[in-house]
Amino acid sequence: MFRRRRQLGADSDIGYPIDMSKGMRWANFDRKMQQVEAAEVVCNAHFFQFVQKLVQRRTSLNQ
Repeated sequence: MFRRRRQLGADSDIGYPIDMSKGMRWANFDRKMQQVEAAEVVCNAHFFQFVQKLVQRRTSLNQ
């Protein structure tokens, strides 16, 4: 995911907008942005599952 963001010229982390680099064709930019967005969806889903497990574990320890 970060490699794809760097290929588009992004220096920042997930969630920050990516500007199209000079000289890149719109078709390539759109295709790569779709790949980045798909990877971010997967990453967010995994993070959400991790947080849910963490909250469940913490709740069970407090009882």
